[in-house]
Amino acid sequence: MRSMNKKNGSILKMLPVLIGIAAVSVLSLMYITYMDIMDRREMVFQISREYLLRMETEGYLTDEAAKEMISEIEKTGAVNINLAGTTLSKSEYGKEITLSIDARIPMNEMALTDLFNIDTDRVYKRLHIVKKTTAKN
Repeated sequence: MRSMNKKNGSILKMLPVLIGIAAVSVLSLMYITYMDIMDRREMVFQISREYLLRMETEGYLTDEAAKEMISEIEKTGAVNINLAGTTLSKSEYGKEITLSIDARIPMNEMALTDLFNIDTDRVYKRLHIVKKTTAKN
């Protein structure tokens, strides 16, 4: 008959698994944070495309459209929105028009200080978009 004695174990057998779980957790958290910034950028790019199409039909970015666009971009959390370089006066048919957006978008920056301590800081990264098309008014 076999002996049913308990075998001696060791924490060293579990150590690689625990380190792997900790590493995957940290990487998952960093990925989620990274996707947040990418979602914000994508929203601003979609807004800029919408207003560039409006600019094509008008021949320029009207004051009313500029205010609406800035309001929509601010909803994404962006600050210090600047439209310098944008075509703000009426252009003739076929002339090149430009939409230029410079803004700061919020991002959480992470730093691993200890083995299990993650510090996050909110920073604002620059986002610069320049799109060109021709006036079709």
